[in-house]
Amino acid sequence: MVVIIEKQRFSVIGKMGKGFSSEGSIWIPPLWQEANKNFVEISNLAKLDAEGNIVGNWGAMSDVSGNFERWKEEGKYLAGCEVTDNATPQNNYQIVGAFQEFYNPSLIIKKQYFTK
Repeated sequence: MVVIIEKQRFSVIGKMGKGFSSEGSIWIPPLWQEANKNFVEISNLAKLDAEGNIVGNWGAMSDVSGNFERWKEEGKYLAGCEVTDNATPQNNYQIVGAFQEFYNPSLIIKKQYFTK
């Protein structure tokens, strides 16, 4: 079962990569490792809840043209965190806007790639 949750528009800043769909398990984990290792560079832009916790870490997927279509042979992936509405990416970071979250409860997400 796939659940689609619509949220208010939000932005994510993180590390972008591109690769073959069939090799996502090879090139996506290093994006999370790099994003987590360098989080301090964008931590001041992260959107926080009332308790001071990061609102969300997101993996944003898009087709290679950047139209947020499904991957075909290749795809793009951004590993990052939700940021304040007026955030501007710095250095080697990318920003994307999003409006839908796709959740598949049958998938197991490895927590080692989602850290605060």
